[in-house]
Amino acid sequence: MFSVINILGLSLGIAITLILFLFVRHELNFDQHYERESNVFRVLLQTQGETFGNETWAGVPAALAPALKADLPNVNKATRILKSGFGENAQIKAGDKNLTETGLYYCDPDIIDILKINISEGKQKKLYRPGTVALSQSTASRYFGTLDVI
Repeated sequence: MFSVINILGLSLGIAITLILFLFVRHELNFDQHYERESNVFRVLLQTQGETFGNETWAGVPAALAPALKADLPNVNKATRILKSGFGENAQIKAGDKNLTETGLYYCDPDIIDILKINISEGKQKKLYRPGTVALSQSTASRYFGTLDVI
């Protein structure tokens, strides 16, 4: 009986150690795939007071990104990211197809430079015009049946 308790305790200790190691490794490797991850930051909003209490929100006012670029010399680029419909499905019409997207985001074109996203077709400067879109290759293929959509 004494040996069983020792073996179970040792096994439990090793299992917990492995789980903690995997968790710490995951946390330390988060966003390491970006070229300049040490220069990429996310701005959060902390509330204090009686109205909202003490909370941290991922959403900040839309005017913050342009203000950061204009007012802080160390901020080279800034982008705003907004999930379509606050997480609701987006209805997309491509030609005669009606499609539903679950992970549609609106963002500023600077995100391509910030995250170093490779563009295989077209030019980034055209994304500054209203009504333009950047699609992944798999999405372009699903919408238009081809990767040559420009």
